[in-house]
This record gives sequence, C-alpha cells and structure tokens, in this order.
Amino acid sequence: MLYQSQPRAARRTTLRAAIVAVPLAIAAAATFSPLASADEMDDQHSVTYQITGAPGTAYSIVADGMNSIYPEGDQYPSLPFSATVTISSGTYVVLSFTDRDGGPHECNILVDGVPVPVERPSTGVCAYQLP
Repeated sequence: MLYQSQPRAARRTTLRAAIVAVPLAIAAAATFSPLASADEMDDQHSVTYQITGAPGTAYSIVADGMNSIYPEGDQYPSLPFSATVTISSGTYVVLSFTDRDGGPHECNILVDGVPVPVERPSTGVCAYQLP
C-alpha cells in the first residue's frame, strides 16, 4: 500500500492535511447569506468560539478570525476549548474541529456574549451569519 510505504512524517502530514481539508470543504459548501451593507460592516462584534463537552483533545481546530490550532509535535489542542475574537458585521463565521477522543463534543458560537442559533452542516462544524 502506498500509504504504508511512506515515511512516518509523510504519513502524518498526509493525515493532517486530510483532517483539516474535510471540515473546511464542508464549511465552504454551507449556504451563505447576502453580504452586509458598508454601514453594517463598520460594526464590530465579539465572537466566542466554543467546543464543549468532556475533557479530551482534537486533531485540529479551525476558526475564522483567529489562528488555526493544529497539533504541535505530539501535542493536540485541548478540549473543552474557547476563544474570543472581534469580527465585523456581515461576516459568515465558521468553527470546525476534528475530535480525537470520540467526544461527546459540540461546537457553539456566541456573539457579544449571547449564544446564537448556528447551522450545523456536519459533525464538528458550526456556522453563523453575523448581523
């Protein structure tokens, strides 16, 4: 098999690429709302990305408006997870993660401290159109 004949580092790189690519492709396929007007784009919102549930780890966490969190060596991102960023009105925000431990885990998005009804196009992905 080609995969098994690759050096370990190459297999890990291939696995990481697949783990990140699948949630991003799913998020990109989600339905987008029309763009906001120029006046609405001037407004800023505090957006909190959360992954709730049992303690554990993820293979990867990817969110708009912040640096993606990937494994560093053999260190995987810890769950539960929370990060807050400031994002302009009218932005379609997406949080995706690949659970390493089997969960149960769920992603949520808070806007200005209030939980919002998110779209869940697949397991480990949630999205919301900012007003």
